[in-house]
Amino acid sequence: MTGPASAQVSTPTETRGRVQVSGTNTYFGGTSPFTDDDTFVVTGVATAAGEGVTFRPATN
Repeated sequence: MTGPASAQVSTPTETRGRVQVSGTNTYFGGTSPFTDDDTFVVTGVATAAGEGVTFRPATN
């Protein structure tokens, strides 16, 4: 908890996001296909106000 109605939150390991990007590198007149696969987490502060909840993402 970061206050009476707010908490620091983060996605658990088993529910992390995943992004996959693929494309072609071009260099010295040749091309090379690539694929990059990364996971990411969402971290920030959730605040309850009345019947709603707002989320402020971390800036790091």
